[in-house]
Parts: sequence; C-alpha cells; structure tokens
Amino acid sequence: MFEVTKKEAPSKRKPFNRPVEANWWTRKKFYTLYMLRESSVLFAMLFALELLAGMICAATGNDTSCLIKWINFMASWPVKIVNVVGLFAVLYHTYTWFNLMPKAQRLMVKGEPLPGSFVKISLYGALLITSLVVVAVASLGLLTI
Repeated sequence: MFEVTKKEAPSKRKPFNRPVEANWWTRKKFYTLYMLRESSVLFAMLFALELLAGMICAATGNDTSCLIKWINFMASWPVKIVNVVGLFAVLYHTYTWFNLMPKAQRLMVKGEPLPGSFVKISLYGALLITSLVVVAVASLGLLTI
C-alpha cells in the first residue's frame, strides 16, 4: 500500500580495494603449503569419480562389457600415475589435518585439555586400525556381492 524508500546520500569516498595478484599464495611458505593441502581434494574427487564409474558399470547387470572397459581404463598408465599422485596428495592432506586437529579443537577431560600429542597419536591409531580392517576384508574376501 505504502512504499517506503530509503534514500542514501552519495558518498564521495572511493572504496578501498586492495589489489590481489594471482600468485599471492606463492609469497609465503605457509600459504603455499595451505594451497597444496586444499588442492589435494582434486585428486580425491578424481578417484571418487573413477569408483563411481566402476559402480555404475557393475550395476548394469549382465552386460560385462562396461565393467571390462572400466577395468582396462583403471589399468592404463595415466590413470595409475594420477592415482599414485592422488594417494600422496591425500596422505599429505591427512598428515596436515591430523597436525592441525589439536589446534582446531581442544578436547577437555575433567577440565584439563588433552595434550596435542595424545590427540595426534589417537588419530593415527584410528587410521591404522581402519586401514588394517579394510585391507583384511579386501584380502580375505569377507565382503562379497
């Protein structure tokens, strides 16, 4: 019914926009390592897409040609190289995240913070146990479709 408009006085000040160059992250080692850690997600994404393609091919049923093509694709050298680089990228990401965790989240027990070394050792222990379980299940064939 009634329209309320707010009129602002024009400002004579120019907004300050600091120029940012494309290579800003190469100037400090901390920023470079941060960008390397964050870019490791690209390799994790590629690997997830590879597995998704394999699951789609496996779900097609009796048509094994798709699955055979996927297996041949996964056996090619470019894919193997990308996966090995991706493995190291994800391991680097895990290492930096586990070292960051005690700083990012302080765990308190009876009003006292847990030592950072205890948190890191716990994370590495959980990673080791989980990895051993996955390898055991895969190598012993305990999980069948």
